[in-house]
Amino acid sequence: MTVARPFKIALLAIMAVAALPVAMLLISGIVALAGGGCAVDEGNPHPCVVLGIDFGGMLYALSLLGLLGLIIAWPLAGVALLIWLVVAGIAWLVRHRRQRVEMT
Repeated sequence: MTVARPFKIALLAIMAVAALPVAMLLISGIVALAGGGCAVDEGNPHPCVVLGIDFGGMLYALSLLGLLGLIIAWPLAGVALLIWLVVAGIAWLVRHRRQRVEMT
């Protein structure tokens, strides 16, 4: 396993955490549009019947969790990305200096 692999996995995890709230909001919006343009907002749940099933409560919860996720997940992902950049930079410097020493 190379040194870069854990950094790639960590970066993908950070990106997934940041993208999850956006995905939740998009899914709730797409399902609401499929239900004939149902209203989805943070005020209260509205009826939204798709294929004979009322998804209003679920869409309300999904959109509210998506908004909450934006408030919580994005700052956490930003801090995690800064930490990732510092650690990856240090690892790159150490590897680069080792290669220099080995060449001399």
